[in-house]
Amino acid sequence: MPRKEKLSINEQDIPKDLACLGISCAVDFYRMAYFFEKAIGGTVTLMPTNLIEGHSHVDMYVAQYDKASIYLLKNQTPDGMFLPRVHMADFLLIFPETHTHFVVETVKQRLLELGSVQGIFAVDKRFIPPKKLKHFV
Repeated sequence: MPRKEKLSINEQDIPKDLACLGISCAVDFYRMAYFFEKAIGGTVTLMPTNLIEGHSHVDMYVAQYDKASIYLLKNQTPDGMFLPRVHMADFLLIFPETHTHFVVETVKQRLLELGSVQGIFAVDKRFIPPKKLKHFV
């Protein structure tokens, strides 16, 4: 029987400080963007339809916080899940490498305090294909 190919991820392709959070909640995307805007105390902007590696349409908001961008994505796309290995997440928050652990935890705590979010969890960077990561760094 032939051997199966294993997924190999080059650790150099993954930024060291990139953080990704999965959000589980029962609200619409525009409502989540509103709560996200309240949590960071800034302005959230809807990005135009994005073509990202294998997906014809990815809904995404971007916010400026501490002179860097934070991305809010809807995990469910018309082509399937954006990150299929993180199927429990309704939404994803991606923090580029310019953010510190303190900023990530602050945003996480503020979202949890709103009450509309049922759970927030860290997503292992190995679950994000490097081809998709290049759009956020």
